Amino acid sequence: MIQGRTAVEVQATETLEPVGAGTPARAGDQPSRRWLPRRWLPRRWRPPVQLLFLLVFLGLAVCVYLPAWSSPTTRTLRGGDGDPAIFMWFLRWVPFALAHGHDLLVTHHLNYPDGVNLMWNTSLPLPGLLLTPVTDAWGPVLSFNLVLVLGYGLSAWCAYLAIRRFVPGHLAAGVGGLVYGFSPAILGQAAHPHMTLAFLVPLLLLAMTALLALAMLLLVVLTNLRRVRERWAYATKAFAVAW
Repeated sequence: MIQGRTAVEVQATETLEPVGAGTPARAGDQPSRRWLPRRWLPRRWRPPVQLLFLLVFLGLAVCVYLPAWSSPTTRTLRGGDGDPAIFMWFLRWVPFALAHGHDLLVTHHLNYPDGVNLMWNTSLPLPGLLLTPVTDAWGPVLSFNLVLVLGYGLSAWCAYLAIRRFVPGHLAAGVGGLVYGFSPAILGQAAHPHMTLAFLVPLLLLAMTALLALAMLLLVVLTNLRRVRERWAYATKAFAVAW
């Protein structure tokens, strides 16, 4: 008898509880993560968080230039004269020069017959080269609109990647990327893609951080090697004296 009950009765009562069960869990004891969109998909189909932020930034950039996307091959946000016109000409010059064997950095199709050194201008040779298929297929207006959208989106995304290196959460890094890529300083240059393509600054920050970390690691290794060398010399000397 154990306090009026047999051991068999106590064992039978105890076996009714699940193995490892303690206090019954309540609905508010553990945080639910069902609100996360990535949880709706199987693990192997979940996109990386970085890709989701890239899509969000590009979507916001499209919204900024939304009026131009009603006819993206014939319409731009700031019209087709002034600075937008010369940038569209630069984007069209790259595939034209490649197709006809001309110099990418010097043209005689402007300021004829003396020509123009395009290195004196923000001629965007790399974006023009990368967007050559788009320019050949749909024209320089669409390429210009794409450059503007990519300028905002990539700048914000690269800033997010750089800030994520220093903060623990994705949300804080995303807010920082949003502030950088869509700052008034960049939004005010909506017709100047050489100003809105500011993604290199965060990447340079990441590169500088990596170089500093590598330098610190190299310094630690050299310091330890020096200590090992000094201790080895001391041990060798002590051994020689004792011998």
